[in-house]
Amino acid sequence: MLVRRLDRQSRALARAQRDIELLSEAFATFVKIWFAHTPALAPEARKGARNTAKGRYRQFVDFVAEHFSAGSRFLDELPREGVADDGDAAKPAGASGKAAPGTDP
Repeated sequence: MLVRRLDRQSRALARAQRDIELLSEAFATFVKIWFAHTPALAPEARKGARNTAKGRYRQFVDFVAEHFSAGSRFLDELPREGVADDGDAAKPAGASGKAAPGTDP
């Protein structure tokens, strides 16, 4: 029984590590694209840009909070065959037992 529990914990830890690596890669890709496509601002345009950025950031935070509260996850939107390991990608780390979208319960 202890061996099964340790094995289950080991698989959950491996899934969590995979999820963290995937999210880190997604974030790094976003930052690279953002830097490549965001021009430097002239000093006189910076104040207006900061004010606009504050409002847009607030919208972003609100969207993420609403999306997260609804139980949605970025990882659930990815194609399973691209991130699956050992056929258990439908069970994200910390899952409450509900099946991921598009999988059989």
